[in-house]
Amino acid sequence: MRVTNSMVVNQFMTGSNKTLGRVQDAWSQVNSSKKINSIADDPLATIAALKARNRLSSLKGYQSTITTADTYLTEAENAAGGVNKLLQSAYDLIVSANSGTKGEDELQAIAGDIENLRDELLAIANSSIGTTFLFGGDNSIRQPFTVNDAGNLLYNGINLSGLALGDDYEHATADILSGISEIGTMIDDLDVVSEYNAQNTVCVGIIERMKEIDQAIQTAYDSAMRYSGMDTSYNFSALNGLEAMKNRINDIKDRLFNEMSQELYYDTTGFDSLEIRNGFRKEDCKAILNDFAALTGLDGSGTNQVEDALTAAKIELPADMMQQLSEELAVSKQLKIGSTAFIEVSANGLEFLGTGKNNYYCMLDKCVRVLNGDLDLSMLSDMVGEIQTAMSTNSAMRTKFGASLERIEMLTDRYTTSEYTYTEMLAEAEDVDLAEAIMIWKTAQTVYDGALAAGSKVIQTSLLDFLR
Repeated sequence: MRVTNSMVVNQFMTGSNKTLGRVQDAWSQVNSSKKINSIADDPLATIAALKARNRLSSLKGYQSTITTADTYLTEAENAAGGVNKLLQSAYDLIVSANSGTKGEDELQAIAGDIENLRDELLAIANSSIGTTFLFGGDNSIRQPFTVNDAGNLLYNGINLSGLALGDDYEHATADILSGISEIGTMIDDLDVVSEYNAQNTVCVGIIERMKEIDQAIQTAYDSAMRYSGMDTSYNFSALNGLEAMKNRINDIKDRLFNEMSQELYYDTTGFDSLEIRNGFRKEDCKAILNDFAALTGLDGSGTNQVEDALTAAKIELPADMMQQLSEELAVSKQLKIGSTAFIEVSANGLEFLGTGKNNYYCMLDKCVRVLNGDLDLSMLSDMVGEIQTAMSTNSAMRTKFGASLERIEMLTDRYTTSEYTYTEMLAEAEDVDLAEAIMIWKTAQTVYDGALAAGSKVIQTSLLDFLR
């Protein structure tokens, strides 16, 4: 077969172009330090590199979110710590005021101190990071806790003071009905105990329960009275019935106390023929307590006038307010810190300050009103226990924030390790060994130069080439 000059030239050009392509590929790897410039270079390495890049991108997003979460949680824990110190100070002041050694001026001075703590509590509850409020729930741009002109605490428009009064009323009602039931048991005990035990044990217990009932009715009355100023639809006239029940129970209590205060007189003619003369008789006490039984339904009549009065004066909170409260309680501020992991970065405002009678602000506000003489001073003893409970609740929340911060720290360490691993994977998939790449490039360049030299010998020019 005849090999023409044209065939030789074409074959040379095809080979030299391929060699030049290898030189260019090798130089591209040297210049970019990457061994993958297209999927065709290494499909498996390209897939591995894409997976590593996607994972690194996700990790950077999660790490950024974790940094934000750490800031939120640190501020939330600091706020809870501030509340704890504040409640401890209030507790010390209330214990001091409850000692029974303080005069009216001193009590009012303590009221002023607690009022300052109450206002500071409000400032802590409105803590923010930049323009975002920590404990605002879904509302992060408007101050969540406010106090209106009437002195009522509002949370995103919900009247927490009204809610606290309603809760106080419910608890007072439960205490009253429980006390009536206990007195019913004690009245039955009068049939089986001696005159002495009736006077010195059973009647003493009944008097104490009646005092507690009297205090609970007063609490219910005060709560309803204050609530009536918030809700014009409240049945204000029902308070008269509540006050009437309180007066009737007090009257029975006073009569029973007078009877119980008499001494027992005995005929001393003989031990076996003791007779009670002109003194305390449990039958007389039972006669007095029959009035209490008729008033409270303990006589089996089925009509409890005290309970009826409590029902008539009951605080009925608006349905839309309760619906809003339920919705607010369900709100939590969460951030995504993993493919399926979320973390709460603060507490709902209702969780942070409490709701109902357990709301910290409302507790301190009640203490101020007690110390200023607006409520009975005997309520301070109950406030001591309520503040202690508030401190325990707040400590639990602070512990929750601390646990979340520990989780954040562990995730940070784990994501840092993962970032190192996937960075190494990416480098292994796409980074070139520069020394090896230079050697390959030099080899390809040498081959190309050799091909050009050989071609210059094979393809000889002629006079006809110059004439063309």
